[in-house]
Amino acid sequence: MEYINMIAGIENLIRNNLRGYDTGHDWWHIDRVRRMALRIVRVEGSGDPAITEISSLLHEIYDKKFSGTGQRRLVKKVNRLLSESGLNRQVIDAVQFIINNISFSKGYTGKYITPEFAAVQDADRLDAIGAIGIARAFNYGGYSGNPLYDPAPDGRSTITHFYDKLLKLKDMMNTATGRKMAEERHVFMVEFLNRFMDEWQQPY
Repeated sequence: MEYINMIAGIENLIRNNLRGYDTGHDWWHIDRVRRMALRIVRVEGSGDPAITEISSLLHEIYDKKFSGTGQRRLVKKVNRLLSESGLNRQVIDAVQFIINNISFSKGYTGKYITPEFAAVQDADRLDAIGAIGIARAFNYGGYSGNPLYDPAPDGRSTITHFYDKLLKLKDMMNTATGRKMAEERHVFMVEFLNRFMDEWQQPY
């Protein structure tokens, strides 16, 4: 199977199977991660673009947010497509390792972090911060029925998610390119949160 046809097949699978989920985890998120990961590989001068691209396109398929019958069907289709792609076993294994381990919730901290793993993970985390990250956070919060903010000490809200996860991502980047971009996006988020709290706490 030609590479371009395989990529088109993966794109179609992902587009068709992410419909109905929150738009923060839609096709455009996948495409942004792909473009960012390929950029990181290029700037860093290290990593296989094919492994990076395929892993980027598939990086959400094992996410626990999408668990269920539909996810199991998608995984079977992806595995079949990869097995029929003509890719060698090492490439397929590299892709499978990345997509099984890059999520924040997985918390993988092992030594087996390849340039491709680093690029895809950084790209995914970069898409969770900055202006797009803010938009995605509130989109997912609304999709999940979470309030914007709950000032109670044990309150759970979209704003809580920034402190539980998003503000930590800057210090979790793998590459110099990712760290530089994360710094800028982190500053923007902090400015947003400060402004949000100023407006929330306006006196009568």
